Amino acid sequence: MDLLKLKLVLVFTKQIIVRGGGKFYFPPPQPPQVAGETSLIASFEVSQTNGESLIKAIREYLSLIPSVTVDQTNSYRIKVSSVRSVENVIKFIQKAPVKLLGHKKLQYLLWIKQLRTIERYRRINIPSKY
Repeated sequence: MDLLKLKLVLVFTKQIIVRGGGKFYFPPPQPPQVAGETSLIASFEVSQTNGESLIKAIREYLSLIPSVTVDQTNSYRIKVSSVRSVENVIKFIQKAPVKLLGHKKLQYLLWIKQLRTIERYRRINIPSKY
């Protein structure tokens, strides 16, 4: 891994761990497309105030599809929920040289535990250990 990529990995991991700028969650389910059928959608979101370069670099490094958005407080964010993007986030978190700690680690572990129960994510490699 070259120096620039390593720096990005460390900054991104610190962003998630220390600042709590990343979150793993399941938004409330949308009304079912088919009667009686409901399905959760996993989401990952990362944001940074005045962090356009960082968020765009994260988007590129993780090969995420959605565009970076900015709100009125100059907070840049990217939110993903596609199967491929979720898989890329999991691969990154598993291979990161710095591990998640405390509440963020618990949030991640509960997120991947729930992912295992959702049909949509059954084809991706969800790790059994972190």
